[in-house]
Amino acid sequence: MDKFLIALGCAPKGFTTVKGYNEKLTEEAKLGDLFLVKEANSSDGSSLGYYQAGVYCSEDRDIILFTCKSLNIHVMNSSFLLPEGSLYKPGLPEVGKLDVDVFCGDKTFVVHRKDKGIPENFTDKVQIAKRKVPVYDALHYNSIHFALELLEVESETIKDFIDRSLEIIEN
Repeated sequence: MDKFLIALGCAPKGFTTVKGYNEKLTEEAKLGDLFLVKEANSSDGSSLGYYQAGVYCSEDRDIILFTCKSLNIHVMNSSFLLPEGSLYKPGLPEVGKLDVDVFCGDKTFVVHRKDKGIPENFTDKVQIAKRKVPVYDALHYNSIHFALELLEVESETIKDFIDRSLEIIEN
């Protein structure tokens, strides 16, 4: 549930903000830094939008990410045979690497660092992740799920989610 708040640009629980949205990145990124890049505003033009997550994964300034590349096809019938509750985004799921400057471009972005550090086997996890192509589901497995899985962040309970939501609303 916390992943929903992260998708809207909120800081993940258990992370420290290294670079805020309106700040410059003043230090070098470190392995395991979580980058959230604002991709779009909602359709009514409000500031609420969604964020693409990527994880800084090498000293070559690479970000590993999971995304769904859009297909240029016309879908006559949008009812796909998928598990109940799935939200399918037509396209090709892809795990890839981008240079940090390409990933962020001129978009608004924030950088968070896990308080307890990255998993000991982080670089191995990145190598394994590059060889897999998970099924993309906008609600149940997207770039945020992928990034937090690499960093071994556990899902929160519903009570934690509600408490966190209230904390964000009050601030």
